[in-house]
Parts: sequence; structure tokens; C-alpha cells
Amino acid sequence: YYVAPTGPSTDLYDHIITINDNEYYRLPVPVSEFTANGWIIDSATDEYIAGDSSTYTYIEKDGEKLRVCMENFTPDAIIPVNAYITYISVDADYFAMPISFPGGYSLNGHYDMFAAAFGDKGEDYEFDDSYTSFISLDYSCYDDTVAGGGVPGISYMAIDVYASHETGAIEEVSYNLGVKSIEPK
Repeated sequence: YYVAPTGPSTDLYDHIITINDNEYYRLPVPVSEFTANGWIIDSATDEYIAGDSSTYTYIEKDGEKLRVCMENFTPDAIIPVNAYITYISVDADYFAMPISFPGGYSLNGHYDMFAAAFGDKGEDYEFDDSYTSFISLDYSCYDDTVAGGGVPGISYMAIDVYASHETGAIEEVSYNLGVKSIEPK
């Protein structure tokens, strides 16, 4: 079942994403939470999501786009608004609203914030500045007792961050949870 957060992230593993400093979403989040706040599901999205499957699509608000994965945890087909979002990807070329993630890093913020939050996580953290056009930072956690942040059904989390070589600004973030199941209300 889903309990909406009442404020921004306070823990690396609480999976709370803040948009516009006043919209708080804890992944996995029902698509209906976004639509209730004025987000629109891309018109190219299939009319139904088959049972026990997922689809990648976009949601949009005021011209700003988020790429999301909508998952159906039931055996029956559902309409997308009844699915759960388990993945959010944001690109600075298509998104100008303030958005922040657990650990305090944000789109257009400096990659040092991500490194400060996850850099001490050993082999689960990776930093690569060998590319000519960007810096790549990754964090993955496959320990479900940690990644889940106390929420049952979460098996892993994976975060990919891409930052500018010139400025260090984060230009793209992908935040993904591996979710085995959602407990019904």
C-alpha cells in the first residue's frame, strides 16, 4: 500500500523524490499520485498494461517531461493510471523544474552532492570521468534489507548520474527500484 510522504527525503533509502519543492513522491508510487497533481500520461502510452508486466513512457506537466516505468503487479491487464512507477529518469534538456533525490543531489546541482551521498559505499559506487563529454556516476544496491528502506518487496536500487565535464552540473539522473510486489491496501 502507498503512504504519501509529507516532506522531502531524509534518508538515502527512503526513495522520496521532490519536484518543485512541494510535490513529494516515494517510489514505488501509484501513477494516480502524479495525475492527481496535474501530470499527464503521454498519449502514445498503450491503453492497457498487461498483467505482471511494465511499460516505459513519459509523463508531462507544464511542458516538462519525466521518463518513467509503469509496472502492473496484478495478473490482470490494467489502465496505466492504476500502475506503479518504479523508475524515473530526468534529463536537463527536457526538464527545468527543480527536482531532488534521496541524498540531496538534484538535476543541475553539482555531482559532488551525489559523490558525498554514495561515494563511501565501496564496490557499489562507481565514478568514471574517462568519457570526453560527461562524467558518469553509478550506485547500485542489491541488499534488499538496505535498498528497500524497510519497505517490503523492494529487491534492489540502481542510480545513474551523468554530469558535465566542464561545470560538474548533473545533466541526467535515472533512479530505478527493483520491485517484486506491492502489498494491496
